[in-house]
Amino acid sequence: EVGSGGGGGKAATVKEVKAKVPSGRASVGKVESYDGENGDAVRSALRKYQGQLKACYESRLKQNPNLSGRVLLEIDVSAGRVATSAIVENSTGDSELGSCISRRARGWRLPADTTGTFAMPLTFEGA
Repeated sequence: EVGSGGGGGKAATVKEVKAKVPSGRASVGKVESYDGENGDAVRSALRKYQGQLKACYESRLKQNPNLSGRVLLEIDVSAGRVATSAIVENSTGDSELGSCISRRARGWRLPADTTGTFAMPLTFEGA
C-alpha cells in the first residue's frame, strides 16, 4: 500500500495546467475623482496601461487558474505623475495581484495638467 494512490493523477493535472497558458481579461471601470477632476479623461489616459494590468493578472493566473474578481486601485496624481498608489479593495483574495498592480501604477504617466486622487475599479476575469 505504500506509494499507492500517491500523485499519479496529480502529476498529470500539473502537466495539463502548465501546458495551457492562462489568459484573462482586465478591464477598468468608471474612474472616480475625489477632487472634481475629470475621471473620464484619466480613464482614457490609463487605457495604454491596460496591458500592464493584464500582465499582473495573467502571471497570478499561473498560480491560481480560477482567480477572478474586483480590485479597487486608488492613485494620487501630481502634475501627471502617480505619487502614491494603494489597493483599497481586493475581492480576488490574491494580495500579490494587488501588489503587482500598485507597483506598476507608480510608474504611470498622465497628462501633465492632471492632479488629484482617483479611484479605479478593475475587474479581472479568466478567458
